[in-house]
Amino acid sequence: MRGLSSLSSILFAILLSAVVVAAPGSAADWSEVAADFHAARYDAAAAAADSLTAIGGESLSSLYWRFRLTREPDEAVAALAAARARDDCPPALADRLMIAEAWIALGRIEPDAALAALAGVADERRDGGAWLVCGMAERAKGRLDRSREAFASVRPDDPEYAWARTFLGRLAQEEGDRALAERYYRAARQAAEPITSPALLAAAWEMDRVVDPERAADIRRDLAEHHPQSLEYARIEELMKREADDSAATADSAVVVSPAPAGHDRRMALQLAAFSDRSRAMAYLAEWSDTLPGLRIVAVRDQQGEMLYKVRAGSFVTRAEARREADRLQRDHGLRVMVIEAAENP
Repeated sequence: MRGLSSLSSILFAILLSAVVVAAPGSAADWSEVAADFHAARYDAAAAAADSLTAIGGESLSSLYWRFRLTREPDEAVAALAAARARDDCPPALADRLMIAEAWIALGRIEPDAALAALAGVADERRDGGAWLVCGMAERAKGRLDRSREAFASVRPDDPEYAWARTFLGRLAQEEGDRALAERYYRAARQAAEPITSPALLAAAWEMDRVVDPERAADIRRDLAEHHPQSLEYARIEELMKREADDSAATADSAVVVSPAPAGHDRRMALQLAAFSDRSRAMAYLAEWSDTLPGLRIVAVRDQQGEMLYKVRAGSFVTRAEARREADRLQRDHGLRVMVIEAAENP
């Protein structure tokens, strides 16, 4: 593929690789583009597509292959929109293209845009991939109940069922329910299709960074051994390097990145989310700061010495007071919030 110039481009490529969109019916000449693409001869595929477009003009096939071959999110979204607007775009393909647009938005860490793209696809026309991106977008917004509902909507006969059960297990483990997590993991292991997709392995690694660092390390080794040339592995290695650079500039003790509110010496606080990627924590902060005054990020090291960025709010004298506020946030905004003892458990 054309050179990747930024981390966002890498993430876009990763998530796009998880989308399966059937090629539209096209002239026989486009079979050369398809053959080059599936053989990973991306430069040759792009050259052939450009040549065919120059000869025959823009068509549903040319827009489709522009979307598949680009590594620029804006260009991909424009191609998707143009393809959907055509009179000869079948409704089923239009649905698939909207789902693809949702994956692109998620790759750009824009969960609202991902959910907006999915809004045009009726529930009965959503497959496992659509429910997966929906669940990931809801999780990115901190709405764990909605995330769980989306993952649970994947049917047992769907190829993504094992992934849906795996992510349900991650959510259960994140909330401390290891028994429920193991039931979900058992269901995932019993699914007919093995979990080998590098794109979804990378997504599992992202979740496990916080929930289960040892499992995340296993996934990283798996990618290094079986998919060393994949964009997914390249992204993980770039993230790890960036975090190592951040760690070198950060003191070993916990660091409050944004100022704590008045009364920060009190013991109880609310924890809304935790991320291994600082940019995702900052995006979450920007999303909710107007709604939740006093929202802040606390950067800490986990037991493996890697940085975690925890999003917190509030300062309370008693656990009961904090619990009432946590219940209100869940009731009013759908947020799943943990009450923590800020001083003893950074």
